[in-house]
Amino acid sequence: MFFFDAVDRQWNNNTLIAPVGVPLRESLGAVDRERRATAYSGKLTWQATPLHQLHFSVFGDPSHGDMGPQRRSALTRADATAFSEIDYGSHNQTLRYEGVLGQNWLLTTSLSRATNSIEEVPGINEFSITDTTVPSS
Repeated sequence: MFFFDAVDRQWNNNTLIAPVGVPLRESLGAVDRERRATAYSGKLTWQATPLHQLHFSVFGDPSHGDMGPQRRSALTRADATAFSEIDYGSHNQTLRYEGVLGQNWLLTTSLSRATNSIEEVPGINEFSITDTTVPSS
């Protein structure tokens, strides 16, 4: 039996400030945008017999951003209505079998599963519409 695992906690902090002339620059000043991620991986290999092996692997990188400006454009508004909280990342699993099934047969088969997600929750539950059309003359 063989196994391996690894975990890498990551913290990223960017300080953002609204452009000159935007009300949020005066009311908020510099805003810290903190992101946290946990990258992980692991593998388990079992040599059941000299002719049969089973492998199981996992890896992923779930991440989180606290309530605040997730994009720089959120600081170009007159207020903090574009602030949000965000969760994103992936989780992956793989199961693989390798076996010798007689003198002329080698079987390798695998089953995998992967999930990726981005979930963003707005700070204010209301519609936001920006009309960027150019008026006709």
